[in-house]
Amino acid sequence: VNDYLFSFTKRLCFGSTLFNSNHLTLVHEIKSNDGKKSIPIRDNEVVLRYKVQEGTLNYWGAMHGGAIASLIDISTTVAITALDRTNRKNVSIELSSQYVAPIKPEVDVFVVCKISKIGKTVAYTTCEVLDTEKLGTMATGSHTKAMLEGVWELELNDKI
Repeated sequence: VNDYLFSFTKRLCFGSTLFNSNHLTLVHEIKSNDGKKSIPIRDNEVVLRYKVQEGTLNYWGAMHGGAIASLIDISTTVAITALDRTNRKNVSIELSSQYVAPIKPEVDVFVVCKISKIGKTVAYTTCEVLDTEKLGTMATGSHTKAMLEGVWELELNDKI
């Protein structure tokens, strides 16, 4: 995934200050903060890094389930749009999320998006949210999207 296409797809997804583009970045390797663990990134995967923001926290001080679902939605949409060869517009059919462990404030997480299939009319993804300390699973999700006939117009002067 090239950085320009990533920037364009991020611009399509951000309507919320909770997920502004300074807090979500494309990464090219998955390594724990201490460098002791690493996970290879496959050709059908897009990996993002997100810094948890105060505005996404629930009453107990962990990332709210709805914010995690939104993170999964945005991240998998970026992955589908970035890896679709024809840059088609797409809309959600189904989105699910499972919460494994609390995500604490002011930490970073990796969002590993795996594209199972991008077909003629439907795209399928799964997603895993990992902590950057030990690469442990914090949440998982899946996202199914309808692939539309229209294409995103990629303008060279588009900015996020």
